[in-house]
Amino acid sequence: MKKILIIGPIHPPYGGISIHIQRLYSLLKNDFDIDFVDESKQIKFEYFNIRSGKIFTYFLKVLKTDIVFIQSGNQFLKNFHTLIAYLFHKKTILTFHGFGKKNSFFVTLFNNFFINLSTKILVVNPEIIFFKKIKKVKTYHRPAYIPPILSTETDLPIFIDKLLNTSKSKNKIIICSNASNLRFYKGHDLYGLDMCIDLSIYLLENKINFIFIFIISSNVLTSVVFKKYQEYILINNLSNNFFLFNESLSFVKILSHSDIFIRATNTDGDALSIREALFLNNIVIASDIVPRPINTIIFKTRDQIDLNHICLNTIKNKSFIIKQQNNEFNDLDENKEFYKKFINDAIFS
Repeated sequence: MKKILIIGPIHPPYGGISIHIQRLYSLLKNDFDIDFVDESKQIKFEYFNIRSGKIFTYFLKVLKTDIVFIQSGNQFLKNFHTLIAYLFHKKTILTFHGFGKKNSFFVTLFNNFFINLSTKILVVNPEIIFFKKIKKVKTYHRPAYIPPILSTETDLPIFIDKLLNTSKSKNKIIICSNASNLRFYKGHDLYGLDMCIDLSIYLLENKINFIFIFIISSNVLTSVVFKKYQEYILINNLSNNFFLFNESLSFVKILSHSDIFIRATNTDGDALSIREALFLNNIVIASDIVPRPINTIIFKTRDQIDLNHICLNTIKNKSFIIKQQNNEFNDLDENKEFYKKFINDAIFS
């Protein structure tokens, strides 16, 4: 059985990449011998973490594997892992989950030196190829989305489960969104939490019967920004409508109860949560910062008025009552066969 070393963040906390790694492992665990190098800031005793500083343990893991599957979100770590694998004569698959920041010509040239050392490259959005100036020869496009198996997902905290069930019993429209952490990009909240709160103010003014649940998975309870958002919610009398939770949980379980999912990011790759929401019959309203999957309702990035009007019209037209969307990546067997072939091709190339 061939050995795979998957490198990237392992949950908790939950995030797009960590969920992808979890589901990838579930798909492939019976066909490959899989080991991990965790990059998460939250140390788990069951996984080796790159932050431990135990460089020889890391080298040994690379040495013992057949292929290094790099899922890092950080370009420096991507470069480092690719270089080490190359020096140890190991095949590599390098995955790009997002665009990252725009670099200068020389930084791009420097990064591409390491990128070109990899055996194969996966991008979750085809436009990443042009943005990063990656050679197309060994580059493949594949969304990071792997369909969830709800029965294997962890249960929601009791207080959130109760909130969802109570809201349903009162015929409230359930809107949700999420963020892996509190981050800013180009001076704006990357995940659009501010826009989601302002949208809720607008919906309340228009007498819409709703709740909005926003989940941040990384620990931000002591963050000054988090506290300011909580105060803003109180000041605008949204305590019974907007619920900001700092919880590491299975967001797909929230989606399974929801009607509308909002993705208000001002940068993105191919959002896992969008495809999950479509799979679970949610209406999806997302910014136009990158191309979105079919059936996504688009609004202009960072345009509050556009988001407000589109969301209100969607609710008033009752277009959130829909059936499951077609999604070419919903088949678990197809996903499994793709990754098995892709990995084996890389190993024997």
